Amino acid sequence: MSRVSSTPWPSAVLAAAILFAASGLAVPALGQIPKPTMESEIKSAGARRIAGAELRRMLVGNTGYHLVLRNESTTKTGDVVVGWFRDERTRIVRRANGAKMELVWWIEADNMCLEQRFLNAGHQCYALWEGGGVIYQCHQPAGDCFVALRVAPGNPDGL
Repeated sequence: MSRVSSTPWPSAVLAAAILFAASGLAVPALGQIPKPTMESEIKSAGARRIAGAELRRMLVGNTGYHLVLRNESTTKTGDVVVGWFRDERTRIVRRANGAKMELVWWIEADNMCLEQRFLNAGHQCYALWEGGGVIYQCHQPAGDCFVALRVAPGNPDGL
């Protein structure tokens, strides 16, 4: 089953994220943004962990739209960070504020690992879990899931 979608993010969620950013509405008013959760809760609800080989097929050459589900570091709830996984090591990222940078990424076992400069700076690894129509990005080893991911084919944003 392919995890790559032809749309960057469901329009209702993207509209909610844009509305949030533009108006400063409280998160409960948005309704469409998934709630941050813990990996243990996702697992017990029957979600499926996306394994390393599937992560590679899903990400390499495609664009990830990372929807931030709560304020974390320098990102805010509703921010969408766009990342084109150009190849198996290079990721071109555009932050919600428009800043672009080239970063390193890799797959380690069943985790997506990223060089981060603005969200939990340093090298960070995430398990990806699919459940309830959402792919959650769960920070390892804590299991804190505060980012939802949508993947679109290719590089639609021209990163």
